[in-house]
Amino acid sequence: MFALLLLACALDSTEPATPGSPTAVQAEVAGSVADKSIRLAELAAKLTARMDKTRQLVAEGRRTPTEEQAEIQAMIAEMEALEVEIQAEVASIEAGISQL
Repeated sequence: MFALLLLACALDSTEPATPGSPTAVQAEVAGSVADKSIRLAELAAKLTARMDKTRQLVAEGRRTPTEEQAEIQAMIAEMEALEVEIQAEVASIEAGISQL
């Protein structure tokens, strides 16, 4: 996230970046990181709610941990994949700052 601050500091104009310019490209990537970060936060909240529901269902004997496991693992895998994408994009921003 420090890279995003540096990117913002490097932008010395209030005008939109020239399409295709390094600044425009970095701004696009930063927007993608922001969108994916929001999605990751939403998934984390959904996973937390799902875990609460799972505990309740298991405690009531309506489901077993095994029955719930696949869905929870799929949610975790989606979150992990999104985190990898975010990290790659942040690395791209950091590498691209020198071009600004």
